[in-house]
Amino acid sequence: MRSGMPGERVGVFWRRRRTALSLLWVICLSACGGHQAGPPADGTAAVLWGVGFLAGDASSELAAVSGDGQVAVGSSQAADGRRRAFRWSRVEGLTALGQVDGGQTSSALAASFDGSVIAGQASAPGSSSVAFRWTPSTGMQALPGLQGATLCVAMGVSGDGSVVVGTCLLAGNAGFRWTQTSGMTSLGQFGGGTSRASNAMAISRDGATIVGAGHPVLTGAVWWDAAGQVTVLGHLQNDVAAVATAVARDGATIVGYSSDGLARERAFRWTLATGMTLLGSGQEGLGDVVATGVSGNGQVMVGWATSPVGEVALIWTEGSGLSRLEELIRARFQLDMKGWMLTRATGISDDGLTIVGQGLNPQGQLEGWVLKLAEAWP
Repeated sequence: MRSGMPGERVGVFWRRRRTALSLLWVICLSACGGHQAGPPADGTAAVLWGVGFLAGDASSELAAVSGDGQVAVGSSQAADGRRRAFRWSRVEGLTALGQVDGGQTSSALAASFDGSVIAGQASAPGSSSVAFRWTPSTGMQALPGLQGATLCVAMGVSGDGSVVVGTCLLAGNAGFRWTQTSGMTSLGQFGGGTSRASNAMAISRDGATIVGAGHPVLTGAVWWDAAGQVTVLGHLQNDVAAVATAVARDGATIVGYSSDGLARERAFRWTLATGMTLLGSGQEGLGDVVATGVSGNGQVMVGWATSPVGEVALIWTEGSGLSRLEELIRARFQLDMKGWMLTRATGISDDGLTIVGQGLNPQGQLEGWVLKLAEAWP
């Protein structure tokens, strides 16, 4: 899939981070077809868990992990394509989040630091898509969209769960910020005419930094501070568009992808000291490279790339550069993958020890996975 150009629907931007979703109530891994690679005992160097599927479903994907690494969120999909949002923990397994009133499908896309607040997208009567916020006490609640919006998606939630960000489709896309007291407010749009646009993709743990894109070509990647003031990050040299997809806990490191005139994508990392730098050199055989998550200290990035054999999950560290995730964990942690193929890494915990994504399980089915490491990356 390629980056969106001006005027395209909001889904072009948020689909990069969505991973598959759905659920029922607590269902154990063995009952749902969960798979595990590597030794199961606590204290091992690395363990890979498959999260399984909700009852009756045939695939699952994970979109994000809580900052503390204890809860992963995503969706489970039935044969007819209907998705159901879920949360997963090692203790509880899969737990369905339900639907908004009258809705039929839902996808969980972001979680607070402890996983007690979850945000995403759901269908609802009278709207093609609404943003939702879920807590154990309230269940799944639709967030009122920006005035005139026909489609909204929640893409990020602050560490304490009090701030939700995302994008609504108006006359062009408009990023939003939501709190209980202020409701949903627009982050403004960039450009003019039918090409007005902005997209909010993620928020820092402290809630002070929102990242995404303004007008994808005129401004590229941007970030907003707590007061709504915007800073333009732009795009990589010789490219024409960019979007920021994830931000470290304090807002000091931002990652995303930049696109050239042929819509070929390259991952980037931005800091105040370095500006926007390329994260794609040194890996032969990779096509498009997309960054989707960053650790709390900004020193580890995860994502995925296209390759001649299909999509492959990626990891970048300051010490090792950009690597295929499977190859690096095999080499460093001697993890036996047991037939798994990791196609996308979509999220990483604050401490960098828990990575989530999707891949093909030993039976060839699309399934969400959780990788737990015993020690930090160098």
